[in-house]
Amino acid sequence: MEKDYDGTLMTNHGADTPEAPPKKNKYPAVWDLVLEDMRKRKEMGFKKYGTYLQPFNGRSALWDAYQESLDKVVYLRQAIFEEENPETVKPKIKTRAVFQSWEFWLAVSIIVILNLATILVR
Repeated sequence: MEKDYDGTLMTNHGADTPEAPPKKNKYPAVWDLVLEDMRKRKEMGFKKYGTYLQPFNGRSALWDAYQESLDKVVYLRQAIFEEENPETVKPKIKTRAVFQSWEFWLAVSIIVILNLATILVR
């Protein structure tokens, strides 16, 4: 059976399986990692478009976010499949620790999609 990062045995995961509460560990707070990524992303956007993202820019922020969220869910499902079926992965791609927590990103994606769907149907 596969072991988690702290050496404990992993339980089966699935869309209908609740996760255990998170355990404190030696790794950085995910919020700090996300905030740093956001800062970098802001600057990358400025370099790419010559301006920061602003309201009333001629695009639909809801549709942009919704489409990006759909893409993210597809990538997360790919990662879940590859993690659960290692014999089918050639070769296994190494990623940074923050992106190895697909459970966190899947939960975030689902929340974002549900929030956007609620806004779109109003």
